[in-house]
Order: sequence, then structure tokens, then C-alpha cells
Amino acid sequence: MVFVQVILAVGIVLIVMIVLSTIWSLHSKRPIFKFAQKYQVFDKFHPIFGNLLELKDFTIQWKPKRKLMSKNFRPITLNSFTPVFYKNSKLLVEEFGDMKNEDIFDVCIGYTLRAFIETMGHKNHHFQPGETSKIAKCIDLGQRIAGDNIVKYTSGYLLFFWIWTDIMDLIKLIKSVMAFKTLLRQIFGEREKEIRENSPTSNILLDSLIQADRKVYTKYAAYTDFVTFAFAAVDTSGNTLAFLLTLLGMHPDIQDKVYKEILEEIGLDRAIEVQDLPKLKYVERVIFETLRLFPIAPVIGRYTTKDVICGTQTIPKGVNIMISILDVHRNERYWTDPLKFDPDRFLPEEIAKRPSSYYIPFSTGPRNCIGKTYALLSLKVVVATVVRHYRMSSNYKSVEEMDLRSLFTMRTTHNLDCQLTPR
Repeated sequence: MVFVQVILAVGIVLIVMIVLSTIWSLHSKRPIFKFAQKYQVFDKFHPIFGNLLELKDFTIQWKPKRKLMSKNFRPITLNSFTPVFYKNSKLLVEEFGDMKNEDIFDVCIGYTLRAFIETMGHKNHHFQPGETSKIAKCIDLGQRIAGDNIVKYTSGYLLFFWIWTDIMDLIKLIKSVMAFKTLLRQIFGEREKEIRENSPTSNILLDSLIQADRKVYTKYAAYTDFVTFAFAAVDTSGNTLAFLLTLLGMHPDIQDKVYKEILEEIGLDRAIEVQDLPKLKYVERVIFETLRLFPIAPVIGRYTTKDVICGTQTIPKGVNIMISILDVHRNERYWTDPLKFDPDRFLPEEIAKRPSSYYIPFSTGPRNCIGKTYALLSLKVVVATVVRHYRMSSNYKSVEEMDLRSLFTMRTTHNLDCQLTPR
């Protein structure tokens, strides 16, 4: 069986797992999404986004880069970030108290941005008032404009309308992405200057990138990968937190269980410490279930450099594959009542009943998400902190009421209906 150029792997778990675990489907010098290249869509945005598109840098350089970065994600290093997560979670609690008409997505991204910069970038960087909110809006606007234009280019919009909106959107897109890149360039430069002046270094990502062997990393490559990591960590975890708080608002019974566990294991007002986190079993299940319903990256891609054998079927060399994690996670072939929010799906005895391939929020195989443990630690701390201070509520009756949109990560087409009331 010969597959078409683009495969939407809607719930085809066998194909998904074989493709993601096949090492030689990962190192390509060609763009992943050839269908987009055909329409000159992603290529057009590449000068603006750079490697945020993750389309140009799939060479064999990936392996030494991954090895270099892995030391920044060791458990001992990640555990040391807990006080930083807690400190920034308390700032988020204050921001929620001042929130009026802001989108909860943007407020949550403010938390993840501050936490990322302090743990993976430059711990002494000081944000200006309102800066994190501005950056959060820029990240979302950039994704929305790029996503909208991809639809336009592939759906045959009228030429005169396309030209006008293309120019106006391009200006907005450049401004949005440049605001984010300017912040990170400033942070990169600050830390590079300190290291040149013999400032003590540590096992944080930015220090490793700055000091990397230039045979592996040019200075520009180090900077662009820092931008890519920042975008991935900030937008994904921030959106997940917003969805999670909304789901708790939709399910008061589950929220009460979360609150009870937090009080029993940590208490009402003491600082959250790293040894507390393994005790938050129910909080962890809530995070896992949120990631099932709203995976960080709903669609990922691969490009085959050899034939891939999937049982009696063959995906030939030179094929671009799009894998819908969202469809796998919401497929009734693999999940009972898939749109129901049920954290107990992740009880140990329930996990044992199903293949691990049914649940891949961080992808799987050699190119899985290196930041998985970082994200889970951060989410545990911030969820415990917020739930101790606020009760969430929402008028949504089901997840189907949330209209989703996505380019790289996923949001709703509208502001989330999530109200926070002080306890």
C-alpha cells in the first residue's frame, strides 16, 4: 500500500508508534511538511520564525545537540528549580487577584515565561511591569496570524483580499515575533557578557548553549535554539495550566479532591518543597488527564528517509507524515467516553490495562520532548499554589464547547470561561 504525501494518523496507533520510534525517520535535511513547502507557506514564515518552525534543522547535528542539553534536564537539576516555580506561582496568585478582562491564557503564560527565564535562562533578569503580558499576547498573535494565513493560502482566497490581508498580517506578525526574540536576545547577551567576565556558571540551559563547542553550535545556532526552547516551554505549559484550571472549574467534585489532597499533604500556607511533589498523586492524575484532552502539540510531523514497514503496509521513503496526537487521545477505539474528564484513567491499575502508545502528550521515541519532567514539576507546583488560594468555576458543560485552534500549540478561538474566586 502506497501512502499519499501527507498522512493524518487519526487513531492509527500502530503506525504512530512505528514512525516515532524509528531512528532513521528523524534525521532529514529536508523540511518535514512538504505539503506546506508546496504551497510556500512555512517557507514564507521561516525568515520570521526561524527554527521555531522546526522545519529546517533536522540534520544529524540533532544527536550531539540533544546530548549536550540532556544534562540540563537531569532530575537533580530540575528538582532544584522547585523554589523558583513556587516563587513565581505566588506572583501568579497575585496577578489572578488583579485580573479583570485579561485572557487567562496570557496570564498563565506570564508565569511560565518568568519561570523559564529564571530556571533555564538568566536568573538575574528583571522584567519590566507588564512585559510578560505583552510577550504572551505577542506569542498568541503570531501563532494566530500565521495559522490564519496558512488557511488562506491553501483555500483559494480572492487575490485582492489576500494581498491586502497578507501585507497587514505580515507587519503584525513580524512585530509580534520580534518582540519575543528581542527579549530573548537581550537575556542571551546579558548572560554571555557575565560569563565572559568570569561569572560562575551552572547547569542551566543558556549557560550550556553559550559555552558549547562551536563545532556543534555556532553562536547564532545557540541563540536560535534558546528561542525555540523558550517558545516551546512557555506557550505549552501556560496553555496547559489554563485548560487545567478551566477543567477544575467545570468539575467541582474533582476540584474538591485536588484541594483536599493539597491540604492533607502540604497544608494551607507553607512553602511547597520538592519532597512534597511525589505525594500529590491526584494532582498528577489531573495533569495527565488534562494533557490527554488538550495535548501540548496536537499535531506533530515526521519525514521518512527509508521505507517504514507497518505490518502489511509500507510507508515509502520520502513521505511526510502528520500525526494527530489529539485524535489518538480522543479516539473512542482506545478510550471509553473519550471526551469525559476523568483523572482516574491514570490510576496505576488503569494504566496497566492499556498500551502506552495510547497516550503520547510529549511524543515518544528518540525525539520525544526533552522537557517533559520540567513541565510536570512546574505544573504540580503552580496547580497546588493556585488551588490553595482560589476556587475555579466555569459555565462550560463539556469540552466540546471549547472551539480549538492550533498552529504549533493549541488554544481556544475565544477567551476561556474560567472564573477564579478567593477561598
